[in-house]
Amino acid sequence: MSTIALLTRGDETWGTGHLYRTSWLAPILAAQPGIKRAEVFCLESPVAREFWPARGYRVNWLEAVTGGKYLAARLAQHQTVVIDWLNSPAELVSSLRAAGCKVVLLDDYGPARVEADIVVNALLSELANEQRRQGHAEIYSGADYVQLPPEVTRLRGVADATTRAMATELSGGLPEPGEVHAVMVSFGGRPQPGLYRAVLDGLRQAGYGGRVLVMPAAEPVAVPAGLDVESKPAGAEFHDLLSACDVVVCGGGLTLYEAAFLGIPALAAAVRSTTPGLEDHQLGTITKLATAGCCQSLGWAHELSPTAVAEQFAALAKEPAARAKLSTAGRGLFDGRGLQRTAELVLDCAGV
Repeated sequence: MSTIALLTRGDETWGTGHLYRTSWLAPILAAQPGIKRAEVFCLESPVAREFWPARGYRVNWLEAVTGGKYLAARLAQHQTVVIDWLNSPAELVSSLRAAGCKVVLLDDYGPARVEADIVVNALLSELANEQRRQGHAEIYSGADYVQLPPEVTRLRGVADATTRAMATELSGGLPEPGEVHAVMVSFGGRPQPGLYRAVLDGLRQAGYGGRVLVMPAAEPVAVPAGLDVESKPAGAEFHDLLSACDVVVCGGGLTLYEAAFLGIPALAAAVRSTTPGLEDHQLGTITKLATAGCCQSLGWAHELSPTAVAEQFAALAKEPAARAKLSTAGRGLFDGRGLQRTAELVLDCAGV
């Protein structure tokens, strides 16, 4: 029987994507025959302290500012260690390997990755799938490894079944999308009041008269006159709400990938990262997905103007065919099995 440790972090600096992906992967690994125990370890932060209890997880907390040897000492009792961290400490990976642990890095683009056993990169990689060796590590990358919530894959499964049924009943194919009735505004796991206001002002300038859902919002946002806006805190219903929208205005993180998978046309603005060397990673993601026809780019979020939002939204709202094209491209690029493929690679590495 094998044991697995999953190490992650998530705060205002690093974002919450690491937390979410670990919360999806941990129960899948724990449920596999041959796995005695799969434990989550997390660096302390206010965001993480709020995240895990809300989902009923028992977490092993680690000091936020620590050296690689300290972290390795806490994790080395496990045969396999999975680390979801953009830039893992090289000392941590080398110490774990010296202790005889297998090491799997998820979406890691730092120098430590050459010493790991397996690296699975998708969020910042090229969309084309690739398998290669770099240093000691076997690296898997591409769209096939994008990890999405299990809830989302089920949502699209239901939608696909409905689409097939409609195609069978209707002659001449399915109709194009109709008017835009619902828009979601979301820029990651933490509230972004300044960005929310820029987008809402843009929707008002565009003359939009439908429903707007802002999520997550710690408190009600300032609403321009004439807009029907609902502010909601972060919650498990996010995926259901997103799937019911006609357009999403979002950042370049997991929400954008989720929208593409669900076929929700997206206007995306890049939130600049404070991670050294990876400041423009959301802009890179948006550029790649826009080139693939999955979204439209609004450029940098900190430069976003209501006028830019108004112009792009108005053009997209009045062109059902353009929205249908974005939807088809996103659904064709991602099959939703990235989480399962990642789990399989971890289990292979663990010898299960």
